[in-house]
Amino acid sequence: MTTGEDTHGCDYFTSIFLLPELCNSTEVEGEATLKRASLFKLPSTFRGSGPQLGVMASTVEKMTNQHTSNDVIKIAMELSAIAESGLAYCRDDFDIERFHRVGTLANTLMQALSTTPLSQYQREIASTAGYTTPKIDVRAGIFNNRGQVLLAREIADNGLWTLPGGWCDVLETPREAVERESLEEIGVPVRATHLAAVIDRHQWPHEPVYDRHIYKLFFVCQALKPIDLEFSSQETSQLGWFDVDHLPSLSIARVLAQQIVLLHRHWQCPDIAYID
Repeated sequence: MTTGEDTHGCDYFTSIFLLPELCNSTEVEGEATLKRASLFKLPSTFRGSGPQLGVMASTVEKMTNQHTSNDVIKIAMELSAIAESGLAYCRDDFDIERFHRVGTLANTLMQALSTTPLSQYQREIASTAGYTTPKIDVRAGIFNNRGQVLLAREIADNGLWTLPGGWCDVLETPREAVERESLEEIGVPVRATHLAAVIDRHQWPHEPVYDRHIYKLFFVCQALKPIDLEFSSQETSQLGWFDVDHLPSLSIARVLAQQIVLLHRHWQCPDIAYID
């Protein structure tokens, strides 16, 4: 666990320490990465000694109320947002340093729990980030006359299936974003007909939990040309029509079966959008 400074014996690690849940870790390309973690209480004999995780694993006591790694990530996300938002308004030099410290600790938590490498805390970026707000993801629900949903096979997620979509770009409306992403991923233009849902990603069981708060906008869309299921792109390797009650293995980082069912209901009976 690196923070840019020696953490051995630091006060904030004398009462809690991050360890893999059930004291397990996995090896990915030779580097140990934590899949899930809990907060553990350090026995008094170890306080301030800074032992390595592997040595401590068999001796620590679990807290009565364990937090999953997802819970801890959410805490780290909120701390990061507090730091960035505080830096946007703070003018006192001492408080500025305190907010940077909060941001550094949040990044340390992220680093400890992430299964992929994350960048270190960067003071310059945090100082100019401004008030922190959620990112916006858009998804398209496209259905054929039989009520089947169009899914794309995501190259970046080992061939798992997802709804066409992605991040909304700066100076782009949500409609423009979902129509652009659909064109890029399925090869034909679409028209967004209505908004079906505004979802807080962190209120749903998406995995993994990302290090930023995300809202997901789901649109019922209509394809303006016939769909070529042989189409592929830099992001997608295959397209397919699927019955809503017989879905393939989904990229649950991007979409959940319950969300596709929600979209299907709105396609059948357009109504007021669902909002978390």
